[in-house]
Amino acid sequence: VSRQLEYFLKHEIDGPAFAKNPQNFVKIFTQLDDFDIWNAVKNFTDYQDFILSYIARSILERNLFKIIFSEDDFERDFIEEFRHKIVQLLKVEAQETKYLLIQGQESNQAYTTRKDEIRILKKDGTVRPISGLTEKIVDTNVIVKHFLCYPRI
Repeated sequence: VSRQLEYFLKHEIDGPAFAKNPQNFVKIFTQLDDFDIWNAVKNFTDYQDFILSYIARSILERNLFKIIFSEDDFERDFIEEFRHKIVQLLKVEAQETKYLLIQGQESNQAYTTRKDEIRILKKDGTVRPISGLTEKIVDTNVIVKHFLCYPRI
């Protein structure tokens, strides 16, 4: 791997470490480019760690993980079924599936009135905040989706 990528792979950069010398981290980071990443991915395909080499091969061969979205949490049995398939088909230990079976939730709000609210100029020359209009132009609800990400097996 490149010297710049190696730096980030070998050093844990948290808030306090970054605060000590932000210019150094930014300088090294801005020297990274897609060639550094692709070179690392190609090198990792032959790495001795199965999980890393499997993920690298999957990326390189465009065999990307599948993602299932749901309005509700996934049932424990449903997740365990995927975990069992991964263990059987990829011949990995159950504890290693945490790198291959990823679950969580994401939320999104298309529009929020908390900062920099959109204002509408009406035909009569008045300016009204979009939240004050009677007709709903944009959705302000927070949308939460649960996801399960796993190898295509």
